[in-house]
Order: sequence, then structure tokens, then C-alpha cells
Amino acid sequence: MTFIYKKHFYLFMLFMCAIAFIGVPHTKISVAKPFLKYVELDAAHTDKGALQKAKDLFARYLGQWDIRFEDAVSYARYINLGGGSKVKYIVYYRKDGSLGECAQAGCSLMIFENFEENKWRILLNVSAYALFTAENERTNGLKDIYLRTREGKKIKWVFDGVQYVNPDIEDKIEK
Repeated sequence: MTFIYKKHFYLFMLFMCAIAFIGVPHTKISVAKPFLKYVELDAAHTDKGALQKAKDLFARYLGQWDIRFEDAVSYARYINLGGGSKVKYIVYYRKDGSLGECAQAGCSLMIFENFEENKWRILLNVSAYALFTAENERTNGLKDIYLRTREGKKIKWVFDGVQYVNPDIEDKIEK
């Protein structure tokens, strides 16, 4: 090797050793985290009109199967899921466990949508410990929601155009 090629070879090797030692600079890709808003479901935040409407809707829902509605410690309030100014949503939270507490799987949580003047439908019917709305995430026009489990894990649910579904479960069912 001539002197010039040796010099370039040694500079190249020095550069490669420096990269191996220091590492290649990486560009961080930032993914926006959801801005979660806790939906307070307790006596202080309960709307009496929403609670009465939710109890009536739940009683009618159970009546389809001739199940008698039994009152329980429950809370309800109107929330904004972003479906437009004329659409109303009620979150209904029932403590069905003994002594007015949540059962092991969580409390009953339902979201009703008033999609026409006197027509309501259920968008979500699950057991959970808490509800959060994702203020910066939407699917099919409605805010994504997160439900907290007993262990404190937050599970994402998205609106599929008809109801809220858990995308992780839906993917497994479809396969």
C-alpha cells in the first residue's frame, strides 16, 4: 500500500472504531401520548337527570330478558364524546357488589347514546374501576376511552361506528 492509501485506511479504521465505541446517533421518534381526562363518577359529580334517565334505560335493557331491575349504588353524568352538539352521552356507573362496593371484576359501566329524539342505544357495557376519555384521540368521530382495571392497567377502547370495542380483543377474535 502506498502512503496515501495507508493514511486513508487508518483514518477509516479510526472512524469505525469511534462509531463502535460511541454508537451511531439515533433520531428519536416521538409518539404523542394520549391526554387522558378522568371522568369522575361519584355522588358529587352525579347529574340527577342523567341518573334517572340511565336507570330507566338500564331497566328497559334488562326487561328484554325478563330480568328485574334492582337498584344499586350508582352514579351517572352527561359527558362529551365529540359526536356533535345535539348528541347526548350518559355514563352510568353501578356498584353491584355487596355493601355498595365494586365486585372483583369492577363496577358495571355503561355508556348510552341519544342518537335521535327519544332513541337511545348502548355504546359500551363492561366492568371497570374507572373511566378516562382521550381528549386528543378519536376513532370514527368519537373520543377514544380508557378503562382502568383492578390492577391499575388502562385498557384502550375505540368506537367502531356502532359501539366501543377493545381493538386488542377484536384482532384476536378476527384471526
